[in-house]
Amino acid sequence: MCELSKYVGTKYPGRYSLINEIHIFKKKNLFQENIVSIKSKKIDKRFNLIENQMQYKTYFINFKTSIRPTLKINLKKPNKKITKEIQNIKNNILIIGGSSGIGNDLMKLFLMNKKIKIISTFYKNKIAAKKKNLITYKIDITKKITDLYKIMKKYHPLNIYYFATPLIDIRFQDDINYNLYKRYYVTIPVKLAKYALKCNNNFFYPSTIFINEKNQSNYSLSKYVFEKKVKSLKKKNNKINILRIPRVNTKHNLSLLNEKLPNFREILFNSKKIRKSVFFYN
Repeated sequence: MCELSKYVGTKYPGRYSLINEIHIFKKKNLFQENIVSIKSKKIDKRFNLIENQMQYKTYFINFKTSIRPTLKINLKKPNKKITKEIQNIKNNILIIGGSSGIGNDLMKLFLMNKKIKIISTFYKNKIAAKKKNLITYKIDITKKITDLYKIMKKYHPLNIYYFATPLIDIRFQDDINYNLYKRYYVTIPVKLAKYALKCNNNFFYPSTIFINEKNQSNYSLSKYVFEKKVKSLKKKNNKINILRIPRVNTKHNLSLLNEKLPNFREILFNSKKIRKSVFFYN
């Protein structure tokens, strides 16, 4: 419930969670009925606790948690072999959603290739890097997808990377949030993939390994729907690469605090097969 907000933690207090207490009440007439009351036995003392309240219909939620901290990841530099692979990329690069996370990490790698242009889009967060071969566009892809079409035409040929993510509002019901996921992870990227093929561009889409697990989340379910939608397109050519990515650390990932997860760059450097998929070379 709180994992997608500005507060951090898993759905329940416990291991790897910064949520320390949750109390859920249901208002019935003039009285409040205690539905759930959970306390963590392992309080993370590194961060100051704040108390907050939320309301959803007739439910009231009181919880103690920490504000999401700013995290720093030490990114490994590519060796000579991988640097050469990056410098051998011939197509210009378009990264949709390059202001943070995996998209921003890849952008920094691609900037090592001075012979191509790197086009990176953002909507709310600005892109900090300033390089001669970097071109940035501020685009709300839910309203101006045609702006991306113009970029595809202007800087053709392109390797296109789709990393756009929605901002989930925990006050909404699951079906509303799923529709938001569906728009970002299915509707928009399917349109872009089709247009990319029409322009003879390559299209990269980060999926998730959790698709095959039972009780799929809205996130993994929407990724699965995208894979089904473009299955026929992918069969006809090798210009659409879908990579199922495991859990990785980014600066937005609370797991970095306690879990030893790899970042995407480590996965990329350790597998030539994955680099072929990401860099689009045979």
